[in-house]
Amino acid sequence: MGEGWGDRSRTNASQAELTSAAGKHSRESPMNRSFHVLLLIALAAAFVAASAGCRGRRSRRLDASPLPGSDSGIPVEDGRVVDPPPLGDGGVCTEGWSACDGRCVDLTSDAEHCGECFALCGADQTCSGGSCTGSTCPTGEQLCDGLCVDTLSDARHCGRCGNSCPFEVECAGGLCQDTCTGSGLMRCGGTCVDLYSNPAHCGACSRACPAGSTCAEGACQDPCVSRGLTSCSGTCVDLTSNPSHCGACGRGCGTSSLCMDGGCVTDCAAIELTSCGGSCVDLTTDTSHCGACYRSCASGETCSLGSCGGGTITGAERCGVAMVLPTTGGARSFTLSDATADHTLSCGAAALRPDRAFAWTPSASGTATFSARGIDTVLGVFSSSSCTATTALGCDDDGGGGTDSLLTLSVSAFATYWIVVASYSATPVSSMVTVQVTPP
Repeated sequence: MGEGWGDRSRTNASQAELTSAAGKHSRESPMNRSFHVLLLIALAAAFVAASAGCRGRRSRRLDASPLPGSDSGIPVEDGRVVDPPPLGDGGVCTEGWSACDGRCVDLTSDAEHCGECFALCGADQTCSGGSCTGSTCPTGEQLCDGLCVDTLSDARHCGRCGNSCPFEVECAGGLCQDTCTGSGLMRCGGTCVDLYSNPAHCGACSRACPAGSTCAEGACQDPCVSRGLTSCSGTCVDLTSNPSHCGACGRGCGTSSLCMDGGCVTDCAAIELTSCGGSCVDLTTDTSHCGACYRSCASGETCSLGSCGGGTITGAERCGVAMVLPTTGGARSFTLSDATADHTLSCGAAALRPDRAFAWTPSASGTATFSARGIDTVLGVFSSSSCTATTALGCDDDGGGGTDSLLTLSVSAFATYWIVVASYSATPVSSMVTVQVTPP
């Protein structure tokens, strides 16, 4: 600290008096001479004391306590604020100060850089010992910009106040990180999506597939492809059998031709097939036309040599939509407890009873045997799908012994016969019933 103006004036005056006293020394009397010597000694002592006081003030250490009535924590000396030292060469501050934002700050007391650069204390906080104090926030939260926030999860103050995460990046554990990336997804519009399968973001954010399409491996897929079909003018078609798109979209076969394996044919018989509804079908294997056009096999059954086999009988089969029995006959088991009453047989109860119907086409003419057993049954055989009294070939109740039913009839090759098995009781039990046909 420099000397004051008063100190310098007193020093100059003392030196002048000493000089003047020295000049007069030889001319003055001994008494006066002694007086001046004492005066000179006193002035010299005063000068030494003044110099020592200045040196003491220059070497006094800074008092880092806050100013009276202030909570800023700014260092002061003798009641006056001490300006921070300037930033030195290479951006280095003097000992006890730290370089932050291009200037030297005291990290122990600076509320804008408390403990570390840019660590901002809240509006109602002070920085003491490098920590913000005085917060009224709940445990685990910190006051930032006047609000209590959790710096472990707040994207605007992630890890510390003012540390904002980039757009669409979350704050987790006090660190800015994209949680979508860690789960193998991509963030689109604030939502984590799978670009490989999401039709609204297929391959890239906001790249939407057309209506009805799917997304597979990041590429939009034609909805027809997943069904093994081809899209022709917005319609899914089978190019192997569609007569309007035979082999290719728009390639029509004409009114007198059919489409077979992607090629137009004019005569199904020429290729040893049968024409059913405009398509050439194989009656020996087609489950929709098994043995005859529109004779469908039940769910789970297969068509072999024109006869349905395998699977189980469920639902309420009626004449016209009956279950098809193999040409070679055989036995089929089922229940009547969930069947509906569709036909009135002329024997037995002679009334509507829960029943099931079957269709059978023999490959040879002769005598065939029809039977039903398992519960008290009634059996009828018809020559037409109408299954009415006028087409009835026979009806039996208990002719097979006990409650079993049995009929023996003459049949013609390739003629279709309808067999109806009904319950004698209006409320049959759930026991199994077996119908059996023995061909000629």
